[in-house]
Amino acid sequence: NGTSYNVVNISSYAFNGCTSLTSVGDLPACTSIGEYAFNGCTSLTSVGNLSACTSIGVTAFGYCTSLASVGDLPACTTIGKSAFNGCTNLEKINLTAPNVATLSSSNNFPKNTTIFVPASLLEAYKTANNWKDIANQILPLGTKTDYDITAYAQENSSAVHAKIGELHLDEVISLKISGTINGYDIMVLRNKMHNLHHLDLSNARIVSNNYEYYTGYHTEDDVLGAYCFRNVENLITIQLPSSITSIGQYAFNNCYALHGIVIPEGVTSIGCGAFSNDNIGISSLVSVSFPTTLTTIDGDAFHGCSKLTSIILPEKLKTIGSQAFYFCISLAEVRIPSMITTIADQAFFGCDALKDVWTYTLVPQNIGQKTFSNYASATLHVQKTSYDAYYWNTQWSQFGQIEEFEGAYKQWLINNETDYVIDDNTGVIDTDEDATGEIDPGSGLISENEDDEQEMGTIIIEDDGSLVGSLIGHGHISSKWLKFHSKVQKAKWYFLCFPYRVPLSDIECEGSWVFRYYDGAARAQNGQGGWKNLPAGTQYLEAGVGYIFQCNKDTKLKIKVNTQNVNLSPGDIIKSLTTYVANNIQDASWNLMGNPFTSYFNMDDMSYESPITIWNGTSYEAVRPGDDDYHFRPFQAFFVQKPEAVKNLLFPASKRETYNQSKKAMEASVKRRAVRGVNPQRLLVNLTLSDGTTTDKTRVVFNDEKTASYEPECDASKFMASGVPQFYSLDGKQVCYSINERPNGDVQLGFSTQRAGTYTIEATRMDKPMLLRDMETGITFDLANGAYEFKTEAGTFNNRFMLVVNTQATGLADIKTKLGVSIMSVPGGLEINGLNGTSTSIYSTDGKLMKELDSDGFVNLKSGIYVVKVGEMTTKVLVK
Repeated sequence: NGTSYNVVNISSYAFNGCTSLTSVGDLPACTSIGEYAFNGCTSLTSVGNLSACTSIGVTAFGYCTSLASVGDLPACTTIGKSAFNGCTNLEKINLTAPNVATLSSSNNFPKNTTIFVPASLLEAYKTANNWKDIANQILPLGTKTDYDITAYAQENSSAVHAKIGELHLDEVISLKISGTINGYDIMVLRNKMHNLHHLDLSNARIVSNNYEYYTGYHTEDDVLGAYCFRNVENLITIQLPSSITSIGQYAFNNCYALHGIVIPEGVTSIGCGAFSNDNIGISSLVSVSFPTTLTTIDGDAFHGCSKLTSIILPEKLKTIGSQAFYFCISLAEVRIPSMITTIADQAFFGCDALKDVWTYTLVPQNIGQKTFSNYASATLHVQKTSYDAYYWNTQWSQFGQIEEFEGAYKQWLINNETDYVIDDNTGVIDTDEDATGEIDPGSGLISENEDDEQEMGTIIIEDDGSLVGSLIGHGHISSKWLKFHSKVQKAKWYFLCFPYRVPLSDIECEGSWVFRYYDGAARAQNGQGGWKNLPAGTQYLEAGVGYIFQCNKDTKLKIKVNTQNVNLSPGDIIKSLTTYVANNIQDASWNLMGNPFTSYFNMDDMSYESPITIWNGTSYEAVRPGDDDYHFRPFQAFFVQKPEAVKNLLFPASKRETYNQSKKAMEASVKRRAVRGVNPQRLLVNLTLSDGTTTDKTRVVFNDEKTASYEPECDASKFMASGVPQFYSLDGKQVCYSINERPNGDVQLGFSTQRAGTYTIEATRMDKPMLLRDMETGITFDLANGAYEFKTEAGTFNNRFMLVVNTQATGLADIKTKLGVSIMSVPGGLEINGLNGTSTSIYSTDGKLMKELDSDGFVNLKSGIYVVKVGEMTTKVLVK
């Protein structure tokens, strides 16, 4: 605890087995620590100054499993047998005495402890009795131990070995690898780096190679292979490649020191015994009591527990892994809690004594064909409300007997991106008075029952940063509390708007956090800015007002609203827009507002036609109804610039939608747009600027009915974001546009970057053939040929690029005008209409004939550039 004690010695067994002891302060006068002095002090985390200590006795710190630090030992001459044996959390120890200390045996330290000694004594230590047996763990003081390398897998050798060098492999304690690795590199990591404690492969990709890193096993693309790090006892933490899709069997078997690991998004399978340890036996387990906080039981967790007769699974349990209770032959009853999300295949396979399976989930969770093996003999018990859902579920219907029981839900869950509809057929859900329900990201709860009121207790809407749950009350629905739980990343801004007034006192978030509002009057007056902290004394976030939020750590933002006096089945909502007069029209009348519903909402349904500015997570982006398929998330804030003739925005309650409904609406919109084809009066050119990681967008719309001046009805001023590339068009007045609708002609493009490097400009949609002119290099590039790559310094550049009309090629608009044919690039191919028997051929850019047709329809094509010949006219088309 930092206190200094004048203790001369600590006798043998002094604190033996003191499991509550957490730390030992400085002991500058202590000359010796007796045998077993701190043996088995499993909570001991640190020992302070031991500058006078000359000897450490047998098993003095044996199995102090939490011990992470010990003060330097500048006087130590003797270390007894097993002095630090079992201290699996002790990563290093410094022996700074002028002479080699006597070591009683070679098993004094765990394999994950590195011993640092004076450089002048390194060779002496490595050759001394007992020390020589652990020579690989001994390094000179001051050694570089942290490495951050970029490597690219080699066909016949290790790129990691080449980067670090043979002489330094044992010196690596912390290693981060970017690039690609294969079996040669895995072999080096597992067999040649004996002091490797921390491995970060998050930016590395595993690629296929025939070299066997472990007998019989080689790397495959994006697979952390079987036995990959088996028996690597020095490994403490690992960050896995973000690209892997599976983890092979026994990949980390017997990694006894491993205590920190994150399974990346995208991993679909974890092999048998992937994280098992051979020294753990559980075959005699008769019963188990699970903590109420348990959320996951991994695969094989209770594999083969033949004497286990019953289990009570906690209410918060989310996941039961593959073969978790495989061949628990005495297990007679299982009760599956209401918040479960995953029951893996074969989870209860071989449980032949199982007679009753009780499930309390509102929505059937996905199971495998062999999750249970005795469907015919066991009875499935389900709550009355969910009987039909289970009866018609392909997998759950395998149970020969399905019986319903009465009972109110204390907890309920809607997940797996499904929608649950309460209507006259289902009737109201029987919920406990204090029930808590969760609508997971992408899932939805819809009440259509107008005859009876559906009371839901507490409703939690989850947001994972990508998808949000939806609550739609067409019929009568009520609750005591509505809670919004949003996953947030540190130092990122989130644009939020709440349907109801939120007391600041009802907001929970770890760390330091801030809400800010937007002052449109300040923007109008100053031509910039507008963000302001909430005024002192603010008690509420107001309904329908947009705010931005940021926190200094990765956490969850939790907001609750007392909804006993709130209508969860609202009618149409009208939001007024405020006018802010400005000298420059592009700065006038900016309003930060948001989606007023606890559901998704299509911006096309607002009866509003002007651009809308959204925050996409890294930068501002402008979208426009009719031109873009964009659906607001629940609780999403956005900017609108009030046109002079528009007083408010209308949000019809009948247009609320869940995530699934929004997906279907977007798919239908794509098809309608493909049939409609290009509007020759409004030709869109969508452009992107990318640094390979972050992409920014801008749009030019050629419309001869519009002026070259800024018009809020159709133009969108560019909101600049820091830290990422910015892309925009300009006019003669140096207005920066995110959307620029203007007459035909050349257009000036501007960009800003925060770092020098290589960038690309690409046309993702091009209704009109365009060229990109690079004023610096003199290159004129046809954007139909893909992305233009260029190099630049950091800074703002408004005079380098021009968007130029391609007058040399026949474009889509020309074909439409002259022949009445429309060619629309859609995902996966081209939609061609208006042929009326006209002969049409599609070629690759190297002249290969891909398709011939003379009737309308969809042509399936891989992404790339194609030449389309309609009659005697040709045009290039980009398929994304």
